[in-house]
Amino acid sequence: MTEHANPIRLHIQNPPTPETAPPGYPVRKMNPAFVISRRWFDEALARHPDVAQRLVPTFGETAEEFDAAMADAEVVIATTQVLKERFPLSAPAPRLRWVMVTSASYHKILPTDWLPDGVPLVHNLGPHAKKAGEFIATSLLMLNCRIPYFVTAKEEKRWAPLVTTGIEGKTLAVIGVGKLGGAGAGRARDLGLGVVGIRRGGEAHPLCDEVYGPDGLDKVLPDADFVLVTLPYTPELDGYFDRRAFAMMKDGAGFITTAPTRVFDYEALAEGLGSGRLSGAVLDGFDPEPVPPESLLWTTPNLIMTPHTSCIDAEDYTPRTLDLLFENLRADLAGKPLPTLANIERGY
Repeated sequence: MTEHANPIRLHIQNPPTPETAPPGYPVRKMNPAFVISRRWFDEALARHPDVAQRLVPTFGETAEEFDAAMADAEVVIATTQVLKERFPLSAPAPRLRWVMVTSASYHKILPTDWLPDGVPLVHNLGPHAKKAGEFIATSLLMLNCRIPYFVTAKEEKRWAPLVTTGIEGKTLAVIGVGKLGGAGAGRARDLGLGVVGIRRGGEAHPLCDEVYGPDGLDKVLPDADFVLVTLPYTPELDGYFDRRAFAMMKDGAGFITTAPTRVFDYEALAEGLGSGRLSGAVLDGFDPEPVPPESLLWTTPNLIMTPHTSCIDAEDYTPRTLDLLFENLRADLAGKPLPTLANIERGY
């Protein structure tokens, strides 16, 4: 990428609101953390004055505003839902250089044949980690204190005393030691746990005592007191954490995931929780979302579900997203590779 000498034309496309949506448009209740307000953008401009002086930004919510912006926009940032709605383009975008999605995962918009030829996708890699680490630490402590068990007992109006042990000295297996898995590993070590991990390449990680490749589940699962799955969804990972993997887990182990359910066999998880062989689980990633009313997850005992919000900080997510946007813009202006360019072939 050659150095960009002129100002960059940036377009920010937010989801439509009830006021700006066309008649009949199914406006979803959008988490404000995913809306790039002018206040948050102005604060980001102040944090990055070197880039700010070389930007010409516009905002849009409607299809008409988006189409008008494409006449000269070079960079676009939007949610996956907006990108699915606005692409393929209905108007020419002769200057478009790259598109950024406001989420880390982008499997819902693959393949990227909707993008104009030669226009890469940039994703939001990193802003989730801090909050995810806090959620994982909370989940570990809840599982160790058997909170899912007590929640189930309350729902069944059962008085069910149970005495537990401390968490220090136990072991966490992290399946997918990336940004989120690494954050979880760090929090686990703060709590006094040992950590073993699974990574795509099997390379060592500073927060793990041992790391194995994808075929190493039999090395990490049998002795783990807790299992954390933070894998992204890709076709090759469909069903990766299967019935055999759940069978390898230690009796009484707890399970945590921020991964889509297509990565693991939730029927096998439900059976393990129902039989009591697994002590409890905390799930935050699902496919589909929302979880349909007929899903067995709603009636599975010893299970806590959160609606895919664990990694989102209501006050910090968008500022961190914008900092990453500016980091990519800075690299573009300097003619350097974009730091969070999506690896489309790998899928994350």
